[in-house]
Amino acid sequence: MNEILYCHATRDNSTGEPGHWFFDTGSWTLCGEMGEGDDGRWHVTVDPNLTNRNSFGEADFATVEEALRYVSEHFGLPVRQVKPTEFPDPEDL
Repeated sequence: MNEILYCHATRDNSTGEPGHWFFDTGSWTLCGEMGEGDDGRWHVTVDPNLTNRNSFGEADFATVEEALRYVSEHFGLPVRQVKPTEFPDPEDL
């Protein structure tokens, strides 16, 4: 079953750098990122080219949970939080 993997990495890892990352297991590619702004809101950027939707692919949310729900709805797939060590390595992409 395809899903979106989400991890929060605090140091360099398989994604290449610290951050909040999304990975689409169906297309086997990084499909988005997320970061907390100075205002405390979570800004999500997802790749709109990986879906059949015409949505812009960027949005801000008050909580991480809201942001994860948006990503799930955007791709029409469940989001599963994983450890950074469970994220695919760049050479696997």
